Amino acid sequence: GRGFTLAELKAAGINAKVAPTIGIAVDKRRVNKSQESLDANVARLQQYMARVVVFPKHPSKGVKAGETDAATAAAVPQLTAALLPISQVVPTTELVTLTADQKAFEAAATLKEIRVSLRKQKKVEE
Repeated sequence: GRGFTLAELKAAGINAKVAPTIGIAVDKRRVNKSQESLDANVARLQQYMARVVVFPKHPSKGVKAGETDAATAAAVPQLTAALLPISQVVPTTELVTLTADQKAFEAAATLKEIRVSLRKQKKVEE
């Protein structure tokens, strides 16, 4: 994907204008098609926000909401690995043994017969 949707950011409580400044990609054109993907992405955003450390822009002026203090920020090690890798759920497939009828069935020939009969029927109607 190109980024998180505005609905996902809103559900996670993140401002869409602040998101790019803290490393979150935003895609204004993308739309959520299912509630499951929205919930999964909101959970990812919340995990990210729990782990991210926002350094103060102006430490001498004080710490704003959402920023960490200077002592905590100095003790944080630099992360070099992937922050939150996407874990894909692998669907399970069930193997079925084929019966003799299924093995004998010729799908391509049956489809061709149906197409021919539909074409003939269309000519008769004209």
